[in-house]
Amino acid sequence: MATTGKSARKSVRGQTAESVIYKVMVALRGVEQAGAGCDDRVSKHAAMRSAAKEGRRNVVAWLKEQDVQGQYKHVSEATAFGTFTMECSAAVVRLLKRAPGVQSVVRVSDVPLEIVSLKR
Repeated sequence: MATTGKSARKSVRGQTAESVIYKVMVALRGVEQAGAGCDDRVSKHAAMRSAAKEGRRNVVAWLKEQDVQGQYKHVSEATAFGTFTMECSAAVVRLLKRAPGVQSVVRVSDVPLEIVSLKR
């Protein structure tokens, strides 16, 4: 495995490490508190959805301030649970982990899935 510098490591497929794109799920902090004072499920869902949309907008704006616009794409809409997905470089994954309002960042391929059969 040849290396020409710290950020130009070669991967197995011959791409540089920074050119690999990851699909990640971003979880926002504080969305559940937005619905805490609501009396019914409809208003709670609306409040949490609104807070999640605002949190997503804030994260995207923060990424633009970090000058990494060309390193991420396909940012999904935020869910009422305070999560959204995006495709991004490893550098953006590292930035997201310290972004304001972000609770966690998980590569979607790292999430273990178990297929459960309903047949007996």
